[in-house]
Amino acid sequence: MHRVETGYGAFSRSLPLPDSADGENIAAEYKNGELFITIPKLKEKAGKKIKIK
Repeated sequence: MHRVETGYGAFSRSLPLPDSADGENIAAEYKNGELFITIPKLKEKAGKKIKIK
């Protein structure tokens, strides 16, 4: 997702995270006036295997 906003003064933004986001390993970097946020996905859990006879 790419979002561009301009304005004056202080502001805040909150975004809901999807269920597949790994909230423990989020990283943010502010560089040259741009904020980069990296939200890794959780590793998908393998489904339960059932043997069919």
